[in-house]
Amino acid sequence: IQERQQQQRQEREEKERYEAQLEADWKSNEPWGRGGGGAPLRDSAGKLITDLNQMHKLNEKAYINPEQWQRKARAALTARRVEHPDPSDRISGTATFYG
Repeated sequence: IQERQQQQRQEREEKERYEAQLEADWKSNEPWGRGGGGAPLRDSAGKLITDLNQMHKLNEKAYINPEQWQRKARAALTARRVEHPDPSDRISGTATFYG
């Protein structure tokens, strides 16, 4: 009788430990992983911004004089469009392969 009670107690303790481990794993689980920095920041020319102090200065200038900043941003955007035209603007045709 004592052996059976001891075995039941051991099984119960083992089950409690297993459930506690499952609960701890469940609480520490983050389905999307660790938080990251998000998408990289880009300037109006499309280049990556690596200096956050520079970005802060640009934001301050834009806040002080938004009209001038809008003009510069518009000019940079049109210059970028000339360099990298939108692929959807192209006329699609059939390709002919010789071979």
